[in-house]
Amino acid sequence: MLALCTTDVSAQAAGQAVNDLFNRTAGTQLGLDWTEVNGDAQISGNRIVGNSPFDLGWSAHTTFNAPWSQTAARMTWSMNGGGGDRVSIICGADTSTWSAVEVRIGDNDGDGLADRVWWNAAVNAGAWFSGASFANLTTPLAAGEATVWFTNGGNTVNLEIRDTAGANPQTYSASGILAMPPTGTRVGFGYYNNPFVDDFQAWTGNANGLACTLTRARTNQPASLLVTHASPNAPVLVAFSTVGGGPIPTAIGNVLLSEPVVLLGAFSAAATGRVEIPMGTVPPGLSGAVFWVQAFDATANVLSNGFSMAVL
Repeated sequence: MLALCTTDVSAQAAGQAVNDLFNRTAGTQLGLDWTEVNGDAQISGNRIVGNSPFDLGWSAHTTFNAPWSQTAARMTWSMNGGGGDRVSIICGADTSTWSAVEVRIGDNDGDGLADRVWWNAAVNAGAWFSGASFANLTTPLAAGEATVWFTNGGNTVNLEIRDTAGANPQTYSASGILAMPPTGTRVGFGYYNNPFVDDFQAWTGNANGLACTLTRARTNQPASLLVTHASPNAPVLVAFSTVGGGPIPTAIGNVLLSEPVVLLGAFSAAATGRVEIPMGTVPPGLSGAVFWVQAFDATANVLSNGFSMAVL
């Protein structure tokens, strides 16, 4: 599996990583992890469906906070077949001013396929810092996976789109962010009309493909660990520490865990490189506990990002 990129961001021992798989009861409330800043979205069929006809809606994660230049975000998405749907990944957001970098994917000609990406210098800004504010997709898609990350000290935003099988990557980028950088630290997703969003991930540190994230851990709430962009059908090892984030230097990079390192388990990735590990409901006795987590792709011989999380 080819890595997405070599980023400017070195791995951080105390990195952040969150996900939301939206595997919960259908309803109009998105849950504790989200603030609906504008418009409306709902949970239906264990995924998000936009409910903002002819209007932009967007939601921000309530706990992830990091500079846009150190942030990577990934989600799956699909058009809803009616024409004109759009979805977006938002980084560096300020929910009060809507300052952000927004990467929007959508159906520009109404045929039900996403065919264009727009670069917005704020949420729904309709403009870019310099150069063209949009690019046409080489291969239009009805559904896929999108990953956003930053290079050149945060001046360039990159987008990779893969199809639903996790293959056929298309990569696009735009620069000029440092001329007027975003002022916020939130991440989120946007929706116009009623597209679908699922498996949202955001993390800091390595953005070179293999991503390990955990639902924001809260007592008496379920959590799931999600690893994406592993090698197809690869053995994936997940380990954690309750002591610290290392680093332990190795021939393939830093293990961002301190001894003693505990192996959570060895898991088999799907053909798409996805591993989902339900962690069950977090018991009340873990309130305040801190865990450091990292994954390893035994086929590609690569480490994921490492992160820490305190149980709320």
